[in-house]
Amino acid sequence: MNIRLKKPVGLFLCGGGAFGSFQSGVIKKLAESGLEADVVAGFSIGALNGAAWCFDKVAELKNIWANVDNKKIFKFSPSYHHMPIELYKTYSGEGLIGSLLSKAEDKISRMTVFSNKPLYNILYSWLGKRDLIFNKRTVFHVIAHCVERKLPYIMTYEGRTSQAKVNFIDALVASCSIPLVFPPVKIYDRGEKLHLVDGGAIGIATVNLNMFDGCKTVIMVSNSSDWDFSYEGSGFFKTFESRVRKTLALHVQKIYESKIFIKSAPEVHLIKPSKPLASGIIDFTPSSCLRHFQQGEDCASKFIRELK
Repeated sequence: MNIRLKKPVGLFLCGGGAFGSFQSGVIKKLAESGLEADVVAGFSIGALNGAAWCFDKVAELKNIWANVDNKKIFKFSPSYHHMPIELYKTYSGEGLIGSLLSKAEDKISRMTVFSNKPLYNILYSWLGKRDLIFNKRTVFHVIAHCVERKLPYIMTYEGRTSQAKVNFIDALVASCSIPLVFPPVKIYDRGEKLHLVDGGAIGIATVNLNMFDGCKTVIMVSNSSDWDFSYEGSGFFKTFESRVRKTLALHVQKIYESKIFIKSAPEVHLIKPSKPLASGIIDFTPSSCLRHFQQGEDCASKFIRELK
């Protein structure tokens, strides 16, 4: 089944934690259909899936999700970070209580619960430590959020990783550094110390699709469903889950709407779950991840059929 699209082609991969297993299923089918992407971009788990695409490791993803282990990813190691972080404000009220709650959240978000060393070890084992050369001819943009600048921080790699100013594995970990969960990655840019975190749950000073200028087709793969806008939970972790889902869904919507700013006016296709993804956004359980992976394959197969 060969997919025919106007070239050049861009592939944008959104974040979503464990829901990235859905996205993995999508890109597996897209790869099998013969899709070649000239430009790839991703944030959070989308950056990891993007790395799989660039290094031609998409075929390995199902096995990775089948053997994912929460215990190997999350190592309890509480820490506090002196950084001026500001989360996106999703409170509807503009009064004193809403303002106080927002400020409290920003303070709490300087704390993180888990170490990022396990993620580093996983990525080193999977990709290697030294200069890495892509197996695909593509430009890869890894997207994080710069706390100090309150803006997206985009790290670009053109075929190999040694020529960029930010170490490739550092870039991937930074893109996955969910506030409250994983610590930020510290880098120096022109002598300035910066803290990089996952942009998917931060402010809507959003990434836009301008990085795909010149493309004639862009495929955007989201892990958020329409139901995430109204997802409600109770208790600390459920509240965290609710906030992250809603913010991520809004982030994805804003990114998709930015297609109007691409000068080359490409066709932009959005692939997203056709029904709510069960389990939690940081619940890396093989059974649920494989179920999401299958949903991703099914959505991609439908997308390919409709194109044909």
